[in-house]
Amino acid sequence: MAIIGLVAAYGLYCRKRYISFLGTGRVTDIQTWELKATLSWIATSVLVFAMIIPLIIE
Repeated sequence: MAIIGLVAAYGLYCRKRYISFLGTGRVTDIQTWELKATLSWIATSVLVFAMIIPLIIE
């Protein structure tokens, strides 16, 4: 559970950084932080799904 919380928190942090670079013209930074945020949310979804599968199987 703690790992999921940490990955989700990192996703929020990356999204906040991504939004802070909007309008600055720093395209590389915007794309990098957006990609990190997206990958963090995908990882969080996969971890949650992996935790739910044993509950469904029982």
